[in-house]
Amino acid sequence: MQNASADIDAGYYKDRLREIASRLFPAQNDAVLVEILRVTLMKTDSASMNDKGGGGSTTVTESCNVANCDSLERQIMVNEVSAKDCLYVIRQEHSWSPLTISLPALESILRTHRVFPQFYNVLQSYGIKEHEDHHDWTGFCYNIEENPAYFGDQVTRRHECCYNFHYVERNNRNRGDPWSLRQMGLYQQFDFSSDRTMWLILQPPGTILDATRQIWNENETGSRAPQRWIVQTHLLYMSLMVRNWQEYLDYLQSDLASFNNKACFSRVGIDYRHDYSVTFLDCQDLQLLQQKLERTSKVLEANLAVARGCATNLARLTSPCTAKVEALNMADAENSIEQLQSNIRRIRSIIKQSDGISSLDPQLSKRQNDARYQPGYAGEPNDAATYLYRESGGEQLAVSTCRAKPDGFANTEGLHDSGDDVLASVPYSGK
Repeated sequence: MQNASADIDAGYYKDRLREIASRLFPAQNDAVLVEILRVTLMKTDSASMNDKGGGGSTTVTESCNVANCDSLERQIMVNEVSAKDCLYVIRQEHSWSPLTISLPALESILRTHRVFPQFYNVLQSYGIKEHEDHHDWTGFCYNIEENPAYFGDQVTRRHECCYNFHYVERNNRNRGDPWSLRQMGLYQQFDFSSDRTMWLILQPPGTILDATRQIWNENETGSRAPQRWIVQTHLLYMSLMVRNWQEYLDYLQSDLASFNNKACFSRVGIDYRHDYSVTFLDCQDLQLLQQKLERTSKVLEANLAVARGCATNLARLTSPCTAKVEALNMADAENSIEQLQSNIRRIRSIIKQSDGISSLDPQLSKRQNDARYQPGYAGEPNDAATYLYRESGGEQLAVSTCRAKPDGFANTEGLHDSGDDVLASVPYSGK
């Protein structure tokens, strides 16, 4: 968790963002596809001009899709002048594509709403990618501004925070890995003097955005406590942060089980046809699985740091008059933290098991390979393979199976003219 200092070098973040703009944003400066959700506070005839959020007020929730820069500029001004609360939704066409907004258009939003520059760190996690992102573009950051302007006995304060997290979902594909690792980022701002909020959300799943609308609609009342529904919205996003991990870890555990059986029950010196087959290909597949396990562990650790930051932040937004409700909300936050801690303990156990398997599989592969080329072996390979093995001095034969890379290009190194089969089923890590 990081507290942004008042004298932060915003220029550094802006320069850094422009350096990677070609990866994050479309080339056209007028490219915009943004959804806006807005709550407007309307005064009724019976309400006095000085009655802020009184019984004579009502709220109206509306949404619109913006498809060009001119329209976005108009909507930004409406949000700044008359909106009680507003939310900008920025998406990607798919997980490894640019954001659906140009850099000038996004800078207009950030400049108008005075978004603190640490949000640029969240943006770096998105955009065009050629391989899985192993950077730690995560973490929770907040900032609180205070000034000497008083409204009654309250100091005017402006609170803002941002964070990015990963989650897993079934991708419903007919090939490869049935699970996908996805991410969502957000920025939230709250002005204590006017009770106004501003949100900016990156790549939310449809179900979460629908639930956000529901929370906002349920709080359509001029006398609502804004802190309460802000907390509810953050708790909603924390629920996405922790869901599905148990099922995903079950899936990883089942993947590891086949390697575990080979490592624990394979034998050397008996008829090869009645034993598990352990090859160099198994060692490669185990290495790919271990990389996935390490990535999962890293993501869960990062999510835990974000969840703890959220819980601390939500405590700052609690109101003494709603202490009982807020206690229930904080219990939900603590429950999310405990779930993440449990998942971290489990993934560490799976990684430890995989380390033990990885130390055995190469030895079993070599010993079985040695046995296959001994005279009298029941399943002895063809003469050409035996010749290559003996010419190599008894070393492990080069893997000749053609493996497909995640980006779709086949690796043909080691492919011979002796009828080698191309691997039909390969791990798919694309988005």
